[in-house]
Amino acid sequence: MNKQLKWIIGLFALIFSASLQAQTTQPANKQLEHPGHHADAGIAKELNLSKEQKEAFDKVDREYKAKQHEIKKARKAELEQVRNERQAAHKALLNAEQAKKYDELVAARKAEHEARKAERKAEKKANKAAKKPLDKKPASDHK
Repeated sequence: MNKQLKWIIGLFALIFSASLQAQTTQPANKQLEHPGHHADAGIAKELNLSKEQKEAFDKVDREYKAKQHEIKKARKAELEQVRNERQAAHKALLNAEQAKKYDELVAARKAEHEARKAERKAEKKANKAAKKPLDKKPASDHK
């Protein structure tokens, strides 16, 4: 009787954990949307916007996207300036030999960073190309 009870409890725990896992797992092919990227299309659909409202919605999105881009560019330039100032302060503490080695290390790290960045960009481009729907043939080809 004791063995049967343990077996039943174990089976129940297995079934419960499997059902819990099935409820919390997201399908592998479903990716989380980037906030604001395609979400506005869903919002527009749910709000049942007219054609004019959709066009106005898209115009607002383009305007604010441009503003965000300018802010990012300015921030990037500011961060680059601070990074250069920090490196100059570091080099001021070093002797000539150490400063030369420091420059080499900084250049190597920058090259590694750029290589990783290029890799991510290529991967993103490949993923985007894989998601593109196939071009439909014109109706005249079906004759």
